[in-house]
Amino acid sequence: MGGKAPHHKPAAGVSGEITNGEVAAMFRTLADLLAIEGANPFRVEAYRRAARIVEGLPRPVAAMVAEGENLTRYYGIGKDLAGKIRTIVETGRLPLLDEMLARMPEGLLDLLSIPGLGPARVRLLHDRLGIETLRELEDAIRSGKLRRLSGFGPKTEEKILAAIARMRHPGGGRRLLAEVEETARAIAAHLEAFPGAVHAAIAGSFRRRKESVGDLDCVMAARDGAGAIRHFLTFPRRAETLNAGITRATILLYDGLQVDLRVVAPESWGTTLAYFTGARAHTLAMRHLARERGWKLNEYGLFAGERCLAGPGEEGLYAAFAMDWIPPELREMRGELAAASSHQLPQLVMRADIRGDGRVRGVGPDGRVIVARQAEAARKAGLDWLGIADPMPDSGLRGALSADALSRRTDAIARWNAKGAAPQLVCGGIFAIEPSGRIRPDPAPWRARGFVIIARPRATALREDMTEAVEKAVATGLIDILATPTGRRVLESAEFSIDPARLIEAARAHDVCLEICGIPQRLDLSDVHARMARQAGARLLLASAAYTPERQKQIGHALDQARRGWLEAEDLVNTSSAPPFPVECSRKA
Repeated sequence: MGGKAPHHKPAAGVSGEITNGEVAAMFRTLADLLAIEGANPFRVEAYRRAARIVEGLPRPVAAMVAEGENLTRYYGIGKDLAGKIRTIVETGRLPLLDEMLARMPEGLLDLLSIPGLGPARVRLLHDRLGIETLRELEDAIRSGKLRRLSGFGPKTEEKILAAIARMRHPGGGRRLLAEVEETARAIAAHLEAFPGAVHAAIAGSFRRRKESVGDLDCVMAARDGAGAIRHFLTFPRRAETLNAGITRATILLYDGLQVDLRVVAPESWGTTLAYFTGARAHTLAMRHLARERGWKLNEYGLFAGERCLAGPGEEGLYAAFAMDWIPPELREMRGELAAASSHQLPQLVMRADIRGDGRVRGVGPDGRVIVARQAEAARKAGLDWLGIADPMPDSGLRGALSADALSRRTDAIARWNAKGAAPQLVCGGIFAIEPSGRIRPDPAPWRARGFVIIARPRATALREDMTEAVEKAVATGLIDILATPTGRRVLESAEFSIDPARLIEAARAHDVCLEICGIPQRLDLSDVHARMARQAGARLLLASAAYTPERQKQIGHALDQARRGWLEAEDLVNTSSAPPFPVECSRKA
């Protein structure tokens, strides 16, 4: 649904441990409902911030509450928010949200799930046209009433109708991979808890680490298929059973996510796991290779007549074709079968190879310097170096620092580095590349002071082509890193257009690092463009782009893109134990 998670009325009294994502969803829903009612914008933003904070906590909030952990020790959580979180975990409810839902037409939550219909527009539809449901919105479009409102043209109407059609399909469209991570872990743990389970895994696009998923495909190896299905149906967050048999079942969770389970005998485990991991084109190609040999490949095994050639393990399946085992991230039919046959698959970069994080923020949303906290989090993660970068004063970028905040941040970096403790901090700043190609502010004096220059193309309302602008900026020789270089936004339109081949060539020619940003909504460069950059010989850098220490785990999302892009450890500057850029920067010129 265009990248927005569907709104659903939270289920009261659902048994089982509530997840961080579910707590965050309550806060987001509350913020949206308050915005529709025209509440104070600062109050609305406070609950949106609460959602982001909960999602960024280092472990399940339910466990933290159960253990009596003091939540206020985490940045951004005060006594009031900690109390609300505790109430949600212990009761499954948020009283203020219950009050809002009781007086708000329930259909408005569905309207909020449509791309482009934020709280302000939903309020406009309700106040001006009395629209409260998807059906009423659809009728207003078909009768021409919607065009009476400013900002609702033919293209907008087409997008809304398409979104409504997708919402009526079980599962409700694609979601960011990061949004389903916690749920997937909970489901996997639930499946593994079945006494008769020999193996259990989440397959599909989730296992391939694709940036978004439509639903979750689960596979289990067990002798008692019926018992496994009964156990699956006891998953605490199950809202509805769509179908259930002896070896397969499909359920819908309270947040609208569809989950499918297939149960097979242990001797079929490997081929079943591979079959449902996909991608579809990869699986079809494998089946074609089997037919060429007079074999048969299906979800139960690889057969030559009645003889089973492979089944229990994935390695055996690929070995039967004289191939090396192919990591799930590469199974997109992009040359992996030929590479596996010629034993030329890449040795994909691993989490243990990462020694540094390209950039995190040094100043929090409230203006406080968080350099030491970011450094401590990186130290606990075992990193040797950490880039600190914030939007520069006069850059025109959202969240740009004041001159005073930048000075305080620079001092904090110097104090940390003076201790000689890991990680070493790299002092950087984020500069804007204007459509004219101008870098704002002028990076030359800042580079002379030792700042690492991180430039990003600036988004424009017209979504202009930024290819020439980036080429011009890179050619100055003043840029060290290009951040979010293609303007990508997962499941949404890009912020601007750009020719990736020319972008990559410009970066290679001027020795500029191309960033793979770990923010789940961005993942820019994408896997495809990261592979293009690798083949062109450009330098690449992973960055969590974490706003808070808890979000440094986003480096894992960047790593997923790198692995899907066939990157090896030597392809990333992050795998060096020494910072690839200057460490010291001065406060004054």
